[in-house]
Amino acid sequence: MFDLFEKIIKKADCFTELRYHNRELNSISVRKGELEESSSSIYGGIGIRVLVNGSWGFSSTNRLTESDVYKTFMEAKVAAEISSKNKKYKIKLAKTTMATGEFEPEINDDLKNHTLDEKLSLVLKTENIIRDSSPLIQSAFCRYSEIIDEKYIMTSDGAKCHILDMKPEFRLMAVAVKDSDMTMAFKATGVTGGWKDLFAKKKPQELAKDASKIAIDLLGAKYPVGERATVILDPGLVGLISHEAIGHTVEADFVLSGSIAQGKIGKKVASELVTLVDSGPSQIEGHAGGELLVDDEGVPAKKQ
Repeated sequence: MFDLFEKIIKKADCFTELRYHNRELNSISVRKGELEESSSSIYGGIGIRVLVNGSWGFSSTNRLTESDVYKTFMEAKVAAEISSKNKKYKIKLAKTTMATGEFEPEINDDLKNHTLDEKLSLVLKTENIIRDSSPLIQSAFCRYSEIIDEKYIMTSDGAKCHILDMKPEFRLMAVAVKDSDMTMAFKATGVTGGWKDLFAKKKPQELAKDASKIAIDLLGAKYPVGERATVILDPGLVGLISHEAIGHTVEADFVLSGSIAQGKIGKKVASELVTLVDSGPSQIEGHAGGELLVDDEGVPAKKQ
């Protein structure tokens, strides 16, 4: 792939970024003892982005011959040239260190070592454990999914990296019913890593029992009082709030469009009690679900 990319960059007379991405998606879900979904998809292709007169142009293709890729490059270049004529804000590239080499998180037991039948059997068995745990459990759901990515990135300013990544996820739901009350409980685990990494902290049967117990316990829980209160949030909920309320707010296109984060670099924007870091690689413990070693522009991810 790099040989092909080098040929295109040698012909280019502007900043050029080429990214090959192959993604495999596999998913199995079971509800009430019946298979609800079993799907497998593979997507692949090359995206080319160029910068001409301060304006971006982009085009993509799933044809991997040199002539097709060069044609795609020219389409991106023409798009940038047309866009630049009416663009008031001219883009300038920041100076940074570009990624080179091989990048792969630690994988303990490759997901491909386990067959579809094995994964289906696990999902069926785990969902059944929830339903058999108590007469109060009326319904259950279990889903296993995995994303397997491979990328090649090369840019005219020095990026040249090959990236492999695996992100498996296991989700459970238990529904408990008593009289007119119905409660639901969710348990999930997701990592960047392999099969053993996914179940390193808790086995599937433990997650199933936890979900069932929480759903049943909630049947006897008191209704919360509607008032201002101090609460302790589950780490998963903290992550969700951070993603939705802060993560989207600081996305570059939103900032340029005038989000509240615009012009705030270097300024205090939260309480002294809040520390939030976008690190890329796992900082506290390995195999974090959102771990990222290199971004899609070929820049090594690091703690800022």
